[in-house]
Amino acid sequence: PHGKGELVHQSIPKVDDYTIKNLPSLKINNKSISDVIQISEGVYTPLTGFMCMKEIESVLSNNKLLTDDSWTLPIILQITQENANKLPINGEIILLDEKNGDPVGILDIESVEEFNSVNFIKSWFGTDDNNHPGLKEIINNGNYILSGRTYLFDSYRQLTKKHHEYSPKQTREIFYHNGWYNIVGFHTRNIPHSGHEHIQLQALELSNADAILLSPVTGIKKTGDFSSDVIIACYQRLINKGIYKPKGALLSGFNTYSRYAGPREAIFTAICRKNFVC
Repeated sequence: PHGKGELVHQSIPKVDDYTIKNLPSLKINNKSISDVIQISEGVYTPLTGFMCMKEIESVLSNNKLLTDDSWTLPIILQITQENANKLPINGEIILLDEKNGDPVGILDIESVEEFNSVNFIKSWFGTDDNNHPGLKEIINNGNYILSGRTYLFDSYRQLTKKHHEYSPKQTREIFYHNGWYNIVGFHTRNIPHSGHEHIQLQALELSNADAILLSPVTGIKKTGDFSSDVIIACYQRLINKGIYKPKGALLSGFNTYSRYAGPREAIFTAICRKNFVC
């Protein structure tokens, strides 16, 4: 895994109603839920939770976490001042799905800090143009951030996990079972075309790889994007037609979303595939 330690895994097998009812709670949107899942399942290893201001500054200034591990993209949980005033300054809170109120997991708050995004925008996105979609979202999402470790409820993950969506622990087991030790990772948010097919086959050949991990983004889309189901079906068709043989291929959707952060995001997605053992 990326970093100096082991693959992060922070889940809670069972949670009782008493805990849910008696801990303070915060409703979070689909993008924050996606980050909770990826942090807790180890996709963002060595990250164990949402970042504080000091860590954001380290990432944007030095491309490093406070642990000195290479990292390029802030992972934050923004909230409004109204919510900040309702929450404790530290300790555990329940994270709820804002759509239906389902318990997602627990955040062990380390700090609640005011977030002046203007100071970071240019180094984050390479621009200060207010029309930039990633920049616009950060500016509008709230003036406070919560930092701290996240823990995912297994019950919530079981309800929301899609077919062809494996955790780093699972991809490692699959590769090991198949005797695949040198894996090429391919990140995409579109259906495959002949150009994709060409560079995938070239990468397999040039790196003398055993297999390829086809890892399309299956999280939140923007208007005009291909649906996740269509993308998955297209890649499954390529596998079924034997395009990658004699090499192996594993199709595993990556439940994340576009942040529009240029090279920072490109390196971030490569680190994530490293944790899937590419």
